[in-house]
Amino acid sequence: AAVLKSLTQDDKGSSSMSTKNLDNLSPEEMHVELTNIRRKYDELVSFSVNLTAERDILNNTLEQTKRDLNREMAARALAENKGASSSSSSGSMSSPPAAASGFALSMMQLVVLAVACFVAGVKLNSRHTSSQSNSIPLMDESEEAAAP
Repeated sequence: AAVLKSLTQDDKGSSSMSTKNLDNLSPEEMHVELTNIRRKYDELVSFSVNLTAERDILNNTLEQTKRDLNREMAARALAENKGASSSSSSGSMSSPPAAASGFALSMMQLVVLAVACFVAGVKLNSRHTSSQSNSIPLMDESEEAAAP
């Protein structure tokens, strides 16, 4: 009866049947109560087995991902070392790594754009100042009159 009492407690610690009721149970009622307890126990075991299987799957996936990452890092380090040794031995610059190539390309475009704007500015200035002096004015005449 003591074992039955401890097994009939639910999650909150309260007993589903009082002590008086356990002593007064008929054999059929006791059989029904034991059947309910077995069912709850089987559900708990099943849930634990499912959780354990899920944990094992996640651990295996994690280990595989770590191995893939280590392989990728080793391959990348090898490629960087190979690129660094070939550029230092040949004296020519190798192409930048994939992460830096986008930035290097943008910087190159920026330099080309700046040079093109400078040349266009010099050409426009030479057209407009052919009758005037060759110096580049810092302020327009209308701006000089407005300045205090």
